[in-house]
Amino acid sequence: TSANLAGQPAAREVAQAAEYFGPTVAVYIDGGPSPGPVPSTIVDATTVPLRIVRHGAIPPERLAEVVPALGDAGATAPGDEKPGP
Repeated sequence: TSANLAGQPAAREVAQAAEYFGPTVAVYIDGGPSPGPVPSTIVDATTVPLRIVRHGAIPPERLAEVVPALGDAGATAPGDEKPGP
């Protein structure tokens, strides 16, 4: 992922993200090391419907294929952060 604390380098593996955030994050899903420079897509699963908090390496359409509960809700939700240049 690219999850990090302010001023810290981006976590490239789930173990590093867990070091940063510990028990403040309820679930960590380990999909392996981040494959490239584009940040991870972050989904808020505490809301119904689920919503994309930050768009990133995995496009909303791909997420909706594997997480039907996301549907179209995350594709263009207002206030979402888009990856920077």
